[in-house]
Amino acid sequence: MGVDCTTYLMMGIKLPYSVVDEYKIYNNEDLYLPYIEGHKDVKYTLIIDSMSNEYVVFGKVLTSLDANVDDFYIMNEQIPLEKDEIFDEEDYEKTFYKLFPNINLSEPKYSILMFNHLY
Repeated sequence: MGVDCTTYLMMGIKLPYSVVDEYKIYNNEDLYLPYIEGHKDVKYTLIIDSMSNEYVVFGKVLTSLDANVDDFYIMNEQIPLEKDEIFDEEDYEKTFYKLFPNINLSEPKYSILMFNHLY
């Protein structure tokens, strides 16, 4: 069995892995699966650490890099620096509360996150 790694640059929030059980994410696929699989009709992504059960990340993927890229990555796409160009904060919060209604988003409601996701 091999391990793959994707490096993500996202604007979003890191949640504790306990939300997987609390919200029965894997038993409620109609709600969560589009965000996990990155369906075209959803704006945000849900990344679940199922290797070590340490985190869940919700937010907008700005770019990602997988292990198949040689040595370094030159980003040819322009990432806007203003959050209003990245996503609509009201829509972000509405979608977050749809998925996690009992979690109160406190400040900061989102951050720029860069992390390696092993799967």
